[in-house]
Amino acid sequence: MKIAFVKTADSSMASMRFRILIPMEALKKRGHEVEIIKYGEGYPDVMIFSKHFNKNQDLVMMEGAKREKVKTVYDVCDNHYNTVGHSEYYHKMTQDADIVTCNTPVMQEVIKKETGRDAIIVNDSYDTNLLEGKARFVPNEEPIKILWYGHFTNLNTIGGLLSQLNQIQEEILLIVISNRPGLNDGRMENVKIVHQLWSLENMKTYLEWCNFIAIPTILNNPTKLTKSHNRVTDGIRAGRMVIAHPLPSYEIYRDKYAWIGEDLSDGVIWADDNPEEALSRIQKGQEYIEENLSPDKIAKQWEDALG
Repeated sequence: MKIAFVKTADSSMASMRFRILIPMEALKKRGHEVEIIKYGEGYPDVMIFSKHFNKNQDLVMMEGAKREKVKTVYDVCDNHYNTVGHSEYYHKMTQDADIVTCNTPVMQEVIKKETGRDAIIVNDSYDTNLLEGKARFVPNEEPIKILWYGHFTNLNTIGGLLSQLNQIQEEILLIVISNRPGLNDGRMENVKIVHQLWSLENMKTYLEWCNFIAIPTILNNPTKLTKSHNRVTDGIRAGRMVIAHPLPSYEIYRDKYAWIGEDLSDGVIWADDNPEEALSRIQKGQEYIEENLSPDKIAKQWEDALG
């Protein structure tokens, strides 16, 4: 099968890696001819659209693909069906595509509610650019070394994280990795904050450095509820203790492979008080991820979705 993903962004975008680059390489290994195409570069057997960075070009390419009898897929990993500037595009692409795919059950429910279309869930794999690390947990470190990473649109979760971490009466060093340059370092009470620009090198360095990975969110925000588990997955696969606010896609990890709860300071305290259980959760989580979320397993999901 000749498959083409329509280019959306560069590899600093998690969605570009998880929804295009990683499945593309895995599908190639399963014998498919797969490429990334841009506007005006012809038509394959299957054309997969995602994200919303080139709306006008996407709509023209979708129209051309339909005219050329190319099977079209719209892959949805963000809930912007009611977002000003995106809503019309999301509805139009969803209605026009032959197949609609998405990353989580909650996103599937949103698509059904907003458009009436039945979407097929294709999971995120782990990030093959990041090496699997040896499981490690060091209790009662001084300072407590915590890593946050994500797209700059998620930086609005840092304030709530700091408020919770400041309940811990110990020195904390928080490294924040994002794709937003020029952010100032600082301190909030007992938490020192150091910003690093996203790169694979920085991700590898600080995944090795940290003891905790913190993944906060804004609870009950509808655009956050559809997010996938990929940040939790990569943290566990790196061999580190993940503490995260509850999202539906994180439930597979709750009480088994990570610490999931509403106050992340409780997660730090729990792990320090239960270091053997913390380490065991990481180790079991790594086994689960390798068995269920490898790129090859996800490539099979893409094959089933594409038919």
